Amino acid sequence: MDILPPQTLPARTPTWRRHTPRAAHWAGGYRTYHACLRWDFGFTCAFCLLHEADLALQGTQGLGVSTAEHLVPQSVDERSANDYTNLVYACRFCNTARGDTSRVASGCHLLDPTKDAWTDHFQVEGDQLVPRDKDLDAAYTYKTYDLDDNRKIARRQFRRVLLAQHLQQVLQGQEIHQKILDKAEREIAPEKSLALLREARQIYDEVIYPGRLFLERYTAIPPDAPQRCRCRTTDMHCLPDEFLRQIVHVEVP
Repeated sequence: MDILPPQTLPARTPTWRRHTPRAAHWAGGYRTYHACLRWDFGFTCAFCLLHEADLALQGTQGLGVSTAEHLVPQSVDERSANDYTNLVYACRFCNTARGDTSRVASGCHLLDPTKDAWTDHFQVEGDQLVPRDKDLDAAYTYKTYDLDDNRKIARRQFRRVLLAQHLQQVLQGQEIHQKILDKAEREIAPEKSLALLREARQIYDEVIYPGRLFLERYTAIPPDAPQRCRCRTTDMHCLPDEFLRQIVHVEVP
């Protein structure tokens, strides 16, 4: 099982657009790019780094908690409204925080996750994602998207604390479970062997299985991950390299 890390770290490289969907020229056509954006951005908000699992159980499709964010707002340039290169994947919190804020103001400009490596501009401090010192563009982006909105901090903290706890619970439970099974296999007396097997079963039912259910909430690829997109190919239906290097692989029976 591939699960998220307790904390998603800022990307070391800009997000590479792997999908190239056919142009949608009708009004609102950009909404048909949603599946492509989910895969391109690893089901993660390009700005605050909240994963879909932080926003909703069993995927976000149809819930309206994630959306396509226009780098250049539609109110500024309608012609770029359906341009895939003008879109990034964002949570509803970030999308509504920005509104129609301009990309440039007072000598600062909003950072573009497809051109700017987030780790060059932001750093993780506890459950906050803060601008690097004297980085005016990062500060402007931080303020515009309200990257440390209390709702975002709460979700980061929930994942960081509980995911780490349940991961440890599962790993320790599996170690104890295996030791009991090994002991039962060496035991000669049938009644003692059966007692050990019952103990192993109890460990699985009360420790490993509940932990597994919690970890499944944070699978790196959501259960409703789209199988089709406007690209009409599945070649790029995989996680970006930046996310692959952070995910945690757990063998859970």
